[in-house]
Amino acid sequence: MTQPRYAMGAGHPIRWASVAGLLLSTVTLLGALSTVAVTADAPFALAEALNCGLAGYLAVVTVLLLRRRPGEGPEAEAWRYLLLGSLIQTFAVLAGQSAAMLAHGSYPAGVDLGWIVFTVGCCAAAPFFYLGLVRWKLARTALADPSDLLNGVGAWMLIVAIANIGHRPPLVDGAALAFWRTEAGYALIGAGFVLVGSALAIANISGLARDPRAWLVAGAMSFPMPVALAPLVFGEGRHAHGAIASQGLILVAAALIGLASQRRATAVEIRPAITESSTAGALTVLVAGIFVLVQQALWGPGDPLVTGLATAALLGACYRFITVVHELAVLARARQEALTDELTGAANRRAMVLAIDQALDRRQPAALLLIDLDRFKLINDRYGHAVGDRLLQDVTTSFQQHIPEGGLLARLGGDEFAVLLTGPAAGDAEATARRLAEAGATYRNLDGRPVRVHASVGVAHNDQPEMPGVELLRRADVAMYRAKASGSGTGLYDSALDAAAQEEQELAEDLEWVCSQPTAVQEQFQVFFQPQVRIGDHRVVGAEALVRWQHPRHGLLGPARFVDLVENQGLMDVLTERVLHESVTQWQRWREAGLQLRVSVNLSAGFLADPRLLEILDDVLARDIDPSWFVMEITETGFMVDPRRAGNTIRAMAMRGFGISIDDYGTGYSSLSYLNDIPAAELKIDQAFTRRILADERTAAIVAGTAQIAHRLDLRLLVEGVEDEATLAVLGDLGCDEAQGYLWAPPLPADAFVTWLDRYESRPADSYLARKASSASLNSVA
Repeated sequence: MTQPRYAMGAGHPIRWASVAGLLLSTVTLLGALSTVAVTADAPFALAEALNCGLAGYLAVVTVLLLRRRPGEGPEAEAWRYLLLGSLIQTFAVLAGQSAAMLAHGSYPAGVDLGWIVFTVGCCAAAPFFYLGLVRWKLARTALADPSDLLNGVGAWMLIVAIANIGHRPPLVDGAALAFWRTEAGYALIGAGFVLVGSALAIANISGLARDPRAWLVAGAMSFPMPVALAPLVFGEGRHAHGAIASQGLILVAAALIGLASQRRATAVEIRPAITESSTAGALTVLVAGIFVLVQQALWGPGDPLVTGLATAALLGACYRFITVVHELAVLARARQEALTDELTGAANRRAMVLAIDQALDRRQPAALLLIDLDRFKLINDRYGHAVGDRLLQDVTTSFQQHIPEGGLLARLGGDEFAVLLTGPAAGDAEATARRLAEAGATYRNLDGRPVRVHASVGVAHNDQPEMPGVELLRRADVAMYRAKASGSGTGLYDSALDAAAQEEQELAEDLEWVCSQPTAVQEQFQVFFQPQVRIGDHRVVGAEALVRWQHPRHGLLGPARFVDLVENQGLMDVLTERVLHESVTQWQRWREAGLQLRVSVNLSAGFLADPRLLEILDDVLARDIDPSWFVMEITETGFMVDPRRAGNTIRAMAMRGFGISIDDYGTGYSSLSYLNDIPAAELKIDQAFTRRILADERTAAIVAGTAQIAHRLDLRLLVEGVEDEATLAVLGDLGCDEAQGYLWAPPLPADAFVTWLDRYESRPADSYLARKASSASLNSVA
């Protein structure tokens, strides 16, 4: 633990001054006590002188301690108050002696006056001591209540009142000083009891029972009591000697506090704030006050002073209990508000989470229904937040009417609600979900406007032991999104679909990391090639570049598993750049080996309108290539995303010399106008037509018509998905120019593709089966 700034080392001069003050005050006290048995004036005068000198010395030491600012931590203010109280007590010693000297030492007047001034001064120090103790509690428990001071004042008044019941000299002529001397003593006794009790209670509450400083302070607080009892102990004859001993005790107390302020703070845990202690103190004052008032009423004539003090203490205690009741009401209201949605009056997210945890802890059947309002944002934006708020309130009322008894409805935030069903009602959760979906879809008349939203409700059960509440919420959320995606209104949690969704999320996170690491992009995103064959002479004239992801855990993944994720996360530029540059690298190797092959590259529909695409293509052109050997495949869907920008990009690619191919022709938003607008060099028929061409004459007619249109527009017609010779023969008869598919080879790594090409070119030209066998031998590589 770091030593506080006020925790001085063992060799610090002020600390040694405090120790010296303690020793000197103890010696003085012993000397004063010895004068009790001596009637001569010389020892008495010597003791008085020693007290005065020591009081001045301790006053100077205390001032120095205050000037050094006892600490900067949370306890600093507490020690300032305690040292101020100690300083006032030392001045009380000096003031008492001065008052006695002003009375010319006459007995008993001089002694009584000095004693009264001294006692009143000690009483004046008591509030500072008490405030210091309260601040110390605040530093250790984060709790300081105004009733702490009220309880202390009430307890002090009751002690004074009880003391006056037992003994009080009459306030008559000739006995005034004796009266005030006694009352000052009673006041000091009360202050002593309150301070000692507070010091011990705070030490216990604040965890300071093992802190030596707490015991030093408690000991210092206990000294006013014997001081006040001195007149009774020594009697009238030796009252002056008792005064000397009392002053010595006060000086010892001042030295103890000075020493305690210089000790290191003990490492204790800060305790949570509680109010039981202050409430118990008020209860004690209340009971004692009632007892005193009953005593005054039943036994003899009431003493006005006693009755007044007890009544004042009783009123303070009553005020404390009134504030307790008010605080409890405020707390109850705050707790209710903390668990209630302000707009709808339903429970809020916090209340729902607490209810879920309680239900799961009781191990009772539970079902959570998560509700999301479709189209709410549209209504809120169109008609304003006031209408949106009224809609939420109306929907809440409708939901409440369809929830079984014992169910809890909560608004989680925005347009999202939740319903918790427990016990038998949990078994009927699906039927309740359907009723809620119907209730949410009702037309509502808001400010003369017919407004309708739809509700998607997801249902999840706690069908696993020890299921945490957050997991139940997550499952209900998964089911709700399933209902929203299907449009059915309700959805039940499915663990298989959830596992697939979690795997997809993990893949998305992995993708984000891979695309941020250039080395990982090169290692994990691999480019495969599938041959494209001219049907007329069976020559390989090109290859399509197809990306694969070599995932560290899931192995080789096809594009269907991750391309959509790449596009959704805005990472298509990284993937496109990788495929294009790898395609250029392999094309250059083929050229060096004497191979004249065209390379086709797929472009994402969403990335087609992105300005970064042209920047990547310009980087590719900078590698000294002939762009006419590269074909950019685009889909009709890609052209529909942003027709104007996509058209500009396509024309810019064509102007750079790249070939343009319309991929998946006939399956998207097919329009003959695209053939006129897009400067394409190739049409690519989707494999959906290829699979049906042998069995469906209409499909064959469509392919034949497409071939005629392509040839009239001077376009090359390529068919994908060819897997057998019969299909290839029909495609040739229908006028198709080129084909690709598993009849020849699957997509292959670059090296395997070259190996396959060498074997293919070495076979007889008319041996399709031999070429297929060559393809089959490489399937394991793919």
